[in-house]
Amino acid sequence: MADINKFHDSLSIRTEKGTPMLYAGSIFWLVTGLSYFFITEDVRFWIYIYGAGMVFPLGIFVSKLLNIDLFAKDNPLSTIAGLIGAVQLFFIPVLLLLISTNQEIIPFVLAILLGAHFLPYMWVYKTKLFVVHSLLVISIALLSFFLPHGLLILSMALTLEFFIIGLLLKREVKEIKKVK
Repeated sequence: MADINKFHDSLSIRTEKGTPMLYAGSIFWLVTGLSYFFITEDVRFWIYIYGAGMVFPLGIFVSKLLNIDLFAKDNPLSTIAGLIGAVQLFFIPVLLLLISTNQEIIPFVLAILLGAHFLPYMWVYKTKLFVVHSLLVISIALLSFFLPHGLLILSMALTLEFFIIGLLLKREVKEIKKVK
């Protein structure tokens, strides 16, 4: 068991618990929120579709800027983390169905799917923050769906939520480093 804890800690430190992806997600939600003011409704859903596809490359770019090893290839838990992230590819058919049937709910469904995909990271990085993150993202998506200007509320709330969770995870990494 001590060996796996070493892998958890090493992955957490080297990838900073995946914070570059959370920062990239925050940028994605900020851009979608700003699109609310500049892009017509009939086109806006494409920002969500294409923008979601840009989060991973943006996360890699952010990790390079921050000098974070996002992949930690020599850590066996890195493969599990990658598979958890890759699960999102299976959400594409759901979004494609919504394009032809109900475009208005794409942002809310996307947020719920993204929120759910973060839950297993609680085990990978040994943190309850990913449980909190998943629950908050899903709750924000559900609540904002029923509010006037829900798309704007969704995007701006998730911009802040992703960023704050990223900062809290970074603080946890600092604590792990102190112990090491």
